[in-house]
Amino acid sequence: MSSGRSQVVDCGEFGRIEFVHTRQRPAALARELTCDVERRLWRASMRLALRDTRATRRSSRDLLNLEVTHELV
Repeated sequence: MSSGRSQVVDCGEFGRIEFVHTRQRPAALARELTCDVERRLWRASMRLALRDTRATRRSSRDLLNLEVTHELV
């Protein structure tokens, strides 16, 4: 999700990254985000990522390791 415009970044053999615009305010999401200092980006919690995946009507079947998902829920 992005507060900027929607965009797709092609990463060649590694696939692609799709940024989907959201009107959600960062303050409303703060508890569900952590900063990954090494990669210099914000990471969503599993709960928020799954919620956003459903909200944008994207398939998460090819993105998730279901064994890890069940451990976190």
